[in-house]
Amino acid sequence: MPEFGVSFGGLTSEQLRAELAAGFAADQAEGIPVLELRPAPDTTRAVDPTILVAITGVLGAVVGTVLTGLFQLAQVRRRSTVVVITAKGTRLEAPVNAKPEELDLFVSKAKELDVAHIHVSGSNSGS
Repeated sequence: MPEFGVSFGGLTSEQLRAELAAGFAADQAEGIPVLELRPAPDTTRAVDPTILVAITGVLGAVVGTVLTGLFQLAQVRRRSTVVVITAKGTRLEAPVNAKPEELDLFVSKAKELDVAHIHVSGSNSGS
């Protein structure tokens, strides 16, 4: 089954899983992905010994669902950037404070990619 990693600066994998799951439940999102905690690879230098992995049968739809949840969480937690990293290492970045139509375009493009990881970073000092 296709899967991709998800991380959020300032949150442990367990905290992120809880936040996303609560958001998905509140939105009553269809096609809610399985969010699984796994041990981080030995090559990872993060303090958190786990990684959050979204497992799905239909990657595009779940990428959109997870990205939408991450954008909402990033706005609440005042983060500045969402980064999608493909299996080949290509990066697609979007500022959290972009216009809704720009975010829709970002999510649409990301759904077409072979996503390996999605990361939320930075602090939004403009708020």
